[in-house]
Amino acid sequence: MDLKQKMELQKLKDHNVARLEVNYSGGGDDGMIDEIEAYDIDDNRIIEFSINNDLENFFYSYICNNVEWDWVNNDGGWGVLMINLVENNIDINHTQRHTEDYEYTPDKTDIMSVLNGPS
Repeated sequence: MDLKQKMELQKLKDHNVARLEVNYSGGGDDGMIDEIEAYDIDDNRIIEFSINNDLENFFYSYICNNVEWDWVNNDGGWGVLMINLVENNIDINHTQRHTEDYEYTPDKTDIMSVLNGPS
């Protein structure tokens, strides 16, 4: 995190932002930050606040560098990057999508018995 990004976080903190939640999702070769929510010390959502592009890019990079799975390709994944400005910590809750295919071959059946119905 560079000085400009640290100053932006301090500015948010100075405007009573105690916590940020950065919601992200990805899949099919695309990943994005969907929404950034801000909360005050009493856990009330702050509606009017702004985040500059440098800070949003830092959040995106942090997610990319700290989620173990490839959350932007194939089935992808989603989650929340949580930044606590009071306790000065950051955490990620991530969910990964995973699709499994199963193949089976039923027992061969005599076509005539199917067409004639039960005996």
